[in-house]
Amino acid sequence: MPTKNFLPENGMHRTCTKEPISYTKEPGSWIMFVTAFAAGMWIGGGPRTITVIIFVSLSLFLLIKAPAVQMIRSGKPDPLPALAMLALPGAAGLAYSVWLYPPLSFLYTAGALLFALNYFFERKRGKPSQLYAQACGMAIMGEVAVISSSAAGAIEKHLYLWALFFLFYLASPFRVRFSSGVKKYRLIGGIYSGALLAGGVAGAALGYPALLAFLPLSEDVYSALTGRKFKLKQIGVISTIKTVIFAAVIVYLGK
Repeated sequence: MPTKNFLPENGMHRTCTKEPISYTKEPGSWIMFVTAFAAGMWIGGGPRTITVIIFVSLSLFLLIKAPAVQMIRSGKPDPLPALAMLALPGAAGLAYSVWLYPPLSFLYTAGALLFALNYFFERKRGKPSQLYAQACGMAIMGEVAVISSSAAGAIEKHLYLWALFFLFYLASPFRVRFSSGVKKYRLIGGIYSGALLAGGVAGAALGYPALLAFLPLSEDVYSALTGRKFKLKQIGVISTIKTVIFAAVIVYLGK
């Protein structure tokens, strides 16, 4: 319920309410998450009960990621009850998935460690170390593909997905930084995407056709060479298209 604070200087009152919780709304994070999970799920044999449980559980944790980090930074526990309402069923779902397939515990532990590193580097906002934070975040998104693909068993058969998604997703921070005005990332991002593109073509020629999934990065190379910049919304649309193409190629050629 709102409370009224009377201000003596005006003889008036002001209504104060608690700030609403701002759940994770970054479209890029959700697109990466859903795409990685869907691709891994289909490579793992399609949807089943355990994959639905894992998807809902991980979605709950992604939803509260932003406000949870903000709460830790501020040291104010006010949002804790609301966040716990989502975190507890999410944790229960992941625990149940581990009961169904125990090796998933290793992937969840790795994800927790990556998140801890992500938070540690994010505390240094505005410094180059923030790129390390985003690298940890991209690694977590890549791990999502392994989790969903391995829900039916055989984690070791799908660990290559982690590398593929991580390497592809990591091109995004370079592109965003360049379009935001940090010129040095034009060269760095161009070299990075060019190396993945060349490696993907070479790997496909050597008998690994799934590496053709890196072909969408040709747009990044072209943009770096020409110096094209986009607004964040434009980057989001282009990145979504490239991510969907990337995942579709992996699903089609990577089984």
